[in-house]
Amino acid sequence: MRKAFCYVLAVLILSLLSNLLLYAEEVEIKSGYLQYDDQDKYLVARDSVTLTWKNKLLKADTIYFWVDEDKVRADGYVVLRDSSNVIFGDSLTYDLKTETGTINKSSCYFSPWVVHSNNLTKINDKTYIAGTSKFTTCDLIKPHYYIYGSRAKILTGKRIYIYNPVFLVRNMPVFYMPLFTQGLGKKRDSLEIYPGYNNLDGITARVIYGHPLTEHTYSKLYLDYFAKRGLGTGLEYNYDIPGKIRGTFYGYNIKEKITDPNGLTTSSERWNLKEEHWQKLSPYWTAQSKLDFISDASFNNLYYQENWMRIARELNSSLAFTRQTPKSSFRMTTARRDVYDTIINDFKADNISFPLLEYTRYPKKTFLGLYFTYNTNLLNQYIALNDFYTWSSASNFNIYKNYNLTRKLTLTPSLGMNETWSDRTPKLNASNVLIPGNYDLNNIFVSRFLSDFNLKYRVMRAMDWNLLHQYKLRTKKNLMDIDTNGDDYGEETNQVVFRNSMYLSRRVIVRNSATYDFRRSRTIFIEDWRQKFSPLVNELTWQPAFSYTIYVKEATNIYPHTLNSVQTLFMYGNRDDKYLNLGLFYNGLTPTQADFNVGLGFNPTAKWRVEYNIYSTETRDFREIRTNDQELKVARDLHCWMLGLRFLRRLAYEEVYLSIDLKTSFKKRKELYNRPHEQEFYPWR
Repeated sequence: MRKAFCYVLAVLILSLLSNLLLYAEEVEIKSGYLQYDDQDKYLVARDSVTLTWKNKLLKADTIYFWVDEDKVRADGYVVLRDSSNVIFGDSLTYDLKTETGTINKSSCYFSPWVVHSNNLTKINDKTYIAGTSKFTTCDLIKPHYYIYGSRAKILTGKRIYIYNPVFLVRNMPVFYMPLFTQGLGKKRDSLEIYPGYNNLDGITARVIYGHPLTEHTYSKLYLDYFAKRGLGTGLEYNYDIPGKIRGTFYGYNIKEKITDPNGLTTSSERWNLKEEHWQKLSPYWTAQSKLDFISDASFNNLYYQENWMRIARELNSSLAFTRQTPKSSFRMTTARRDVYDTIINDFKADNISFPLLEYTRYPKKTFLGLYFTYNTNLLNQYIALNDFYTWSSASNFNIYKNYNLTRKLTLTPSLGMNETWSDRTPKLNASNVLIPGNYDLNNIFVSRFLSDFNLKYRVMRAMDWNLLHQYKLRTKKNLMDIDTNGDDYGEETNQVVFRNSMYLSRRVIVRNSATYDFRRSRTIFIEDWRQKFSPLVNELTWQPAFSYTIYVKEATNIYPHTLNSVQTLFMYGNRDDKYLNLGLFYNGLTPTQADFNVGLGFNPTAKWRVEYNIYSTETRDFREIRTNDQELKVARDLHCWMLGLRFLRRLAYEEVYLSIDLKTSFKKRKELYNRPHEQEFYPWR
């Protein structure tokens, strides 16, 4: 009854002061005791006091409210709830008008950080300044670690800055830096530090700092320290606005120090540059570009080891504009291919296309149920071997129709014509060797006549047969007569292809294929007609369970009967959980050796994670095993930290990296980095 009387009295007092109290319509006070001093114009509320205003809440044992000045002072078990942030303290002074104030001996939570500060000052609605403070993400009463800072700045929902931070583990100082900062929003910063050692440099260290720039973009800064080679720096920028624009940029540079046996030190600059971009310009037009440049062929093997291409033999760059409609597409492209030259130890242009114009008309149904397709291109191309530019063109016209002969038998005949043209041809000397830079200025037209007959038979519900005959005739240059004087008698293609597909169940698929070539040759002698068979290819895809996949592909030469190649893969699980991958690769061109790989990952206990990958070659009739790559990763969950160890061996090169990562950073990194987007441009990730 006494509390109810006080609530009513508080409402009456605030109503009488409406001409003086600026926040009278927004402030509500509840307490067990309430007193108003008319002379000094302030309220005193005691006994479980609650004050609310503008979606904010203040609780304390005692609250003093100065009406004219719009100021509040709170003492004893202070709780300030501001939006999603909750702050605890011993005492507080606060200005309701400017939304500023100071909390003494405060404890607060700015996800994911718990902060203990001697004094915390709110300078505006989104910013706090802290004095001497402790920060931690460990949720234990006695944290495993904390960061001690002399001063800090907190931008709620955005970022924290800790000045002169000292990292302490079990109250033992282990690390100091001038400034530590981390984002507080949905996409937070990512900091990865990997101290390590390798047999080339000795002590090394790698730092990867990820930073969200906007909702759809983020960047990565790479800093690599090598005790002997120097400091390497890199930058990666990723962006993806769905349906509008996406792409990436990656650049890395190191001025490598080289010391010869006499102690003389020189430097060699090594670098890598990669860019890919896609953009929708209008409902029909899109633009696409790709840049790929590198200082030397072996750069990836040392500084970009995640790349599957250890040794870069060629580089490809291009720029294209495409107009695509439901009926056709038109594409304008300029492209360049560079090939590594071991003599000059550098890349040089091997092929340049500028421009390449392409037009394709999608299949269209015409009279009598016939479908026709058409495509053509115009190309101005430089080939280093010829050492001159050539204009050329190729056009293709095709007509086809599907005939359902029976319920199970379908025949699809196709007729077409191909026309090629070039404005010049290279000259050959008396030994038929190309003379670079010399050519004949003659327009060369060559026509080709094509026919395809595809017979598809549904043997049973789980089996399909395809019998395909392909035929192509070439004419003489600038004539419509068949080139019967050619080495192939003018028959560029004359073959029958047989394909068998069996769907034994939803999880078992078997495919077989073979080709027989009917072409003749004036210079190549075939001893036995069976030599015209291509290798018989057999494929098996088997998924005995959702998490298991077995794939086998085998090719056998029919005559002479020899094994051509074998590829076997076994995959279980997924990369984020437990997995096992086994692979075996054999090629008949190197009959005394085979390559195999093993990859596995599992959690021996709830706190441990182990991953191991090995790539090896068996030689000398499988009596000797050569390890090409070997990688071991071990991770330990330390409650609020992740401890990791990575060992890598590539032939004679060995390195080991150690990582200590905050678990909150490890989890939030998955939200910051768009892995599917990255894998489009960096498929090895």
